[in-house]
Amino acid sequence: IHFETLPLPMIDMWFIRRLKRIAKLVVTVHDTSHRDESRIQFWGFFQSVQLFDHVIVLSSFSGRRLVENSSVGEDEISVIPHGNRMQGRFYLGAGSSYKGA
Repeated sequence: IHFETLPLPMIDMWFIRRLKRIAKLVVTVHDTSHRDESRIQFWGFFQSVQLFDHVIVLSSFSGRRLVENSSVGEDEISVIPHGNRMQGRFYLGAGSSYKGA
């Protein structure tokens, strides 16, 4: 079962634990930097991500941050960047160094 986001990590953990009994779970983490706004969100997010069998991140920055702040191992993470880079120098979206773009 794939999760695209964890909007309420403290509540999401309840569902994740139950679903984990019946299926493998994967989550895509789009960004980890916004989790700094609230200590509860930060803690809840990194606790809930640890429950997944595999984590997809969009940048190596987010992958490193997960490894540093949780018990998720590097072997449980896949980096799959956004598909918004076009041939040549044309780029759609806002690039930021913390996003690896």
